[in-house]
Amino acid sequence: MLIDDFNQIIEDKVDEIQLNVKLDLRKDINRDRYYHRNLFLKLMNFKNRTLYGKSYYVVCSKELKGKLSKIPNEYVRNFHTVLEIISSKGNLIPYQSRHIDSTSFDTLFNNYGINHAHLSSKLKNNSNFMEGSDYLLFFITYGDAVFLIDIDRHPHSDEWIDKKYAEIVYNNWPFIYESRRLRSVTDFNPKHNREDEYKLSKCVTLLKDIDGNVFLPFFSGIGSNGVPTNYLRFIDNLIKEIYKHDDELSNEDYIKKLGFSCSNNCEFKLILKNNRLYLFEQTRNECLDLNLPEIF
Repeated sequence: MLIDDFNQIIEDKVDEIQLNVKLDLRKDINRDRYYHRNLFLKLMNFKNRTLYGKSYYVVCSKELKGKLSKIPNEYVRNFHTVLEIISSKGNLIPYQSRHIDSTSFDTLFNNYGINHAHLSSKLKNNSNFMEGSDYLLFFITYGDAVFLIDIDRHPHSDEWIDKKYAEIVYNNWPFIYESRRLRSVTDFNPKHNREDEYKLSKCVTLLKDIDGNVFLPFFSGIGSNGVPTNYLRFIDNLIKEIYKHDDELSNEDYIKKLGFSCSNNCEFKLILKNNRLYLFEQTRNECLDLNLPEIF
């Protein structure tokens, strides 16, 4: 079945990643019927949150440029180390959150797409991650660019929901959030305070007020298990499409409609090519793009 091929593609991708970075993506996943679905969710989280093996164009906010001279020198030195890693196909994962290999809730990331890196120079004992630092670098990734937002003291508790970093993003690069903007909403006056918002954002989808405009959360809110709604919708629609193709491949007319030269005794396999899923007919070495979205 094609779903078995898809599950193997997921396993192979996890193996590939774990050869290059010291993370156990299979950790804390039950080996039940939802195992590969949950493993794929971890891969989506990894793809969206981590920076490694790719060079990014780096853009710095005017707020950060004006603040560098006021940051203690040790953090400025470590900032330049992080900057070199981002721009030269390095591995930023050791500087990122120690929960980067899980789908645990990250308030800033799930609501505003904002990541952070620790500005430390020492590895934590018995760990693959750097020691926590008093100052963090906040950034957001968009396409092939990393936009550096601010260097600020490590937030605590409900400070993680503070929209000041999102306001810097919007004031410097409004196009990043434009697709999340709700133009039809003009009168938005939330009554909850920051502490309430921090608690509510972990269980419901809250609209965001940035500079007088209303936005959906960056990943459209979260599911009951703390996973971004966009991830859940993506994997469920993808699995549905794979099962649909599997069922229809028993129909000779459907096979001909797809354009394969065989109509019976065909041997189909789902393969990964350029991070997209293709249908491969093994007896004639024919390959077809199923127009499914890029998955890695």
